Amino acid sequence: MAEWSIAAVLKTAEGHTSGGSNPSLSAIKPDYQAFVVYTPLCTPNCQSVSKKITKLKICNWMLLALTGAILISGIQLEATHSSGFISVWIHVGFGLLFIGMTGYHIFLHFGKSKWFSKIRKQRSQVTRALWWVTLVTLISGVAAIIHWLATFTHSTIGGVHGKFGFLMIILSIGHIAKRINFFKIIRK
Repeated sequence: MAEWSIAAVLKTAEGHTSGGSNPSLSAIKPDYQAFVVYTPLCTPNCQSVSKKITKLKICNWMLLALTGAILISGIQLEATHSSGFISVWIHVGFGLLFIGMTGYHIFLHFGKSKWFSKIRKQRSQVTRALWWVTLVTLISGVAAIIHWLATFTHSTIGGVHGKFGFLMIILSIGHIAKRINFFKIIRK
C-alpha cells in the first residue's frame, strides 16, 4: 500500500492526466457552469443543488416576463377602465400564471411549509415588503374580479388593486436588482 506522500507522485506519473474525480469545467453541462464557478468547492456531486438553481433561474426569467406582461395589461386596463372583456381575462390569466410562478419561486427557496415565518426572518426589507404587497395585490385582485363579474364595470377595488400591483412591480424590480448577478451568464 502506497503512503500518502507517494500517492500524489503516482497520480501525477500517469501518462495522461485524468483530472481526478472532479471533471474540468468544460466537461460540466453549461447550465451548471455558472454555479460551479461561483462555488469552486462544490463538486458535480451537488447536482441536486445545481438543478435547483437551474429551476430557480428558469422560474425567475418567467417571472420577469410575466411581470412585464402584467404591467402592460394592467396599464391597458387602467386606460380603458376595464371595458374590454378579453383584455380583463388576459390580465387575469397573466395574474394567475404570475401567482403560480411566485408560489413556485418561494417553494424553491423555502420548501413546502412555514412561508410566513421564513419570510418574516428575511433580512431584506424589500423581500419582506414584496411578500406583503403581493398578498394584498392577490386579495384585491380576487375582490376586483368578483366585482367585475357581477357588474362588468371598473370598480374602486380594481383601482386599489392596480396601485398595489404597480407597487408590487416596483418592489419586484428592487428585488431583482439586488440579485442581477444571478441572471448573468458566465462566458469564458
